[in-house]
Amino acid sequence: MASNLDVALIRRSVENITFGIYTDDEVRSRSVVEVTTPAAYDYLGTACPRGLYDPYLGPIHEREGSCPTCGNTYFHCPGHAGHVELCVPVYQPLSFSRLLDFLRMKCLNCHDFRMPRQKAKIYAAKFHLLDCGMIKRALEFDAEIFCAKRESIEGSQRLVDLYDKETATVSADGKKNKISKKEEETLTTGAVDKFLNRVLNTPIPKGGVNWTSHERATFRELKKEFQAYCTRLLRCGNCGASSPKIRHEASNKIFQQSLNPKNAAWNESNNIKIDPACYSEKKKKRKK
Repeated sequence: MASNLDVALIRRSVENITFGIYTDDEVRSRSVVEVTTPAAYDYLGTACPRGLYDPYLGPIHEREGSCPTCGNTYFHCPGHAGHVELCVPVYQPLSFSRLLDFLRMKCLNCHDFRMPRQKAKIYAAKFHLLDCGMIKRALEFDAEIFCAKRESIEGSQRLVDLYDKETATVSADGKKNKISKKEEETLTTGAVDKFLNRVLNTPIPKGGVNWTSHERATFRELKKEFQAYCTRLLRCGNCGASSPKIRHEASNKIFQQSLNPKNAAWNESNNIKIDPACYSEKKKKRKK
């Protein structure tokens, strides 16, 4: 009997769960009433229509009877959501601190992270290795980068030596020809890019990886390190611009401060112009 029951049951397993924030339209579609009245009760103690205790939101006392939305009584009504139409856009309070962090990490001229792109790609590879469950490799990744750079330089130097040997050429001072610093930088950049692309193409295990507490702590430390690297740079590592500081007031206002004279002069000397925060695209078009 039990075996037949087991066969008849449909068994499923949850592979992943995604959390998100409702959009404006989703909030409106789930709302049963738009709250427009600031008062909760009138002079007679009755809940005001379209107020915070509108009957459509659910009964709050036993004597109120059944809910006009679902028809259940006070004991069985789950309660229903309402919404308030805001006259101006506001910041999402749950993600405000993260938004502030991103604004302080980005360049306000090229709108990229302030750290050099290849450095950001290295961090992306470390995060990817954590997603793949390769925590040991992620922690030792800087050593792998160093080895990739050294191998590219040594390999290129061997080619130069072989060419000199075959052609019997030497430098003007009688010494062996060596790769210049600029050539070394070009070679290492290309070698590291190829290496990073191979790492980033590593497939993530199906269903993801269940992180241990150690792996979660490593992720937090890596994220903190990435953020600190971006915010401590005075100038962007990609375009060289000096970005103004960002400050906030509570969780509802963000201000872009003016550049100090030194940084403003630097931007001007490099033909970099950072528009104020309130400078919109419409104003640009009007000027043109």
